[in-house]
Formats: sequence, structure tokens, C-alpha cells
Amino acid sequence: MKTVLVEDFDLKQTLASGQIFRTMEHDGFHYVLAGDHAFKAKQDGRKLLFDGVSRTFLLDFLRLDEDHAFTLRRINKDAHMDKAIASCRGLRIMRQDPWECAISFLCSSASNIPKIRMNLFALSKSFGEKIDYDGMTFYTFPEQGSINNLRKIRAAKTGFRADYIKKANAFLHEDSIARISDLPYSLARQALMRLPGIGGKIADCISLFSLDHLQAFPVDTWVRKGMQEMYLHGKPNEKEITRFAQDYFGDLAGYAQQYLFQYRRMMGKS
Repeated sequence: MKTVLVEDFDLKQTLASGQIFRTMEHDGFHYVLAGDHAFKAKQDGRKLLFDGVSRTFLLDFLRLDEDHAFTLRRINKDAHMDKAIASCRGLRIMRQDPWECAISFLCSSASNIPKIRMNLFALSKSFGEKIDYDGMTFYTFPEQGSINNLRKIRAAKTGFRADYIKKANAFLHEDSIARISDLPYSLARQALMRLPGIGGKIADCISLFSLDHLQAFPVDTWVRKGMQEMYLHGKPNEKEITRFAQDYFGDLAGYAQQYLFQYRRMMGKS
């Protein structure tokens, strides 16, 4: 096992915060599948033990190369956020592959984490490549352009999302992803929203979790209710919530969103 020392990091909080779905726990380890990588990790205080990937990959994927304490100071603007940070401290926003992230959040529409996980494992089994790791069988995430059989997509229990996934498969090739990745946040968001099935929330999730646009502020049910109770009155729409959050929290609004999202879920508030 390799070891890296971490500060202000919580592996379990990070993996359970609705950013990534191809994960599982087994024998005291968290197993993570990302693209064609399979690795396991567990945390013992400041020590993060891991196997299956390089130290460089791990640091980049989990954003362990950033000053997280500085990030938290920037977003900790009031008592509400102070509570969220205290409850979820160590949660990081990961750097995912844009292709896998886009398909993952297309699966997330009107769904929940267990079902999204099931969809992605099924798509990977149908369209990915088999890999054996640590005595278990996994599958790589399908390559761009390979999720092209609508019958198999539907067999993965994707429901109404199947057509969106197939259309995204045709559009999100290497060149188009590279172009979107080079765009500033507002233009990248607009480009993503031209795809069927991608509205503002999903575009913001892709922007935040895979394009390094940390000002993106995805608004789901948990975040909407939290913002209404803590910061805004009445029933503001998604645009109004996003505008307020980005003005208030600035270019790290996405981190504030993720802490608020996870805090609300942990508290079981509905």
C-alpha cells in the first residue's frame, strides 16, 4: 500500500457527497472506479492508504494538491455555512473526467444515488472493458462514442434517459469535450445545455465536478430548500438562487453548494 499525508480531507465524506457514483465499500476499503482506473483507499487520521493508481493521479483526482483550509475560509461567511463546514469538514470537490461526469449526471435526472450507481455499473458492464483488480471483477467506463446501442442502454434501466445518453454519446467526442473544456464557465454551461436532457442543474454539476468551474452552483431540492430557509425568502427560482449564491460566495460558490448539499442530506431535512 502507498501512503499520502492529507490535511483537511475526509475520504468518506467526499465519496458519499453525490459527486461520483461508481464506488463501493469492501473489507474496510473504499473502491473507486474512474475511467479505466480502479483503486482502493482508506483513511487513518492524516494517513490516506491507497493502491491501484499513482500518487500523481490520486492527488489530482481528489484535489489533495490544493490549500483546502484557504477554500473553507473563503466560503465560511456566516453561521449557517459554519455549521455545514463543521459537519462535513474535509469534503473535497473531485476532478472527474468530463465524459464520464456528463453521462453520470444524465443518469441522475429524477433519480437517486443507488439507482444512478446501478445504471452506471450496468452501462460499464455492457460497453466497457473487463478489468480484474484485487480479486474482483470491474469494468472500465465506456470510451467516448461507444455507448451507441439504444437497446443496451435501455437494458441498463436508464428509462427516459436512454435517448439523452445516446445523443450525448454522439456529440461528446474528444474534440467537442476539448472545446467545451477551454470555454469560460458561462459559455461552457451554455454549450452543455444545448444537449438534450441537460438543463441548468446538470450543466452546473458537469462544470463543477469535471471542468474546474468552482463558481458553478447546482440547485437541486436539498440546496433549494436550504437556500430558502437560510438566505432567501419566498420561493426564488433556480436563476435567482444561483445569482445570489455566486454574488455572495464568489468564485468558490460551488464549494459552498457542496457543503450545503451534504449537510442537508446528513441532517435528513426535507
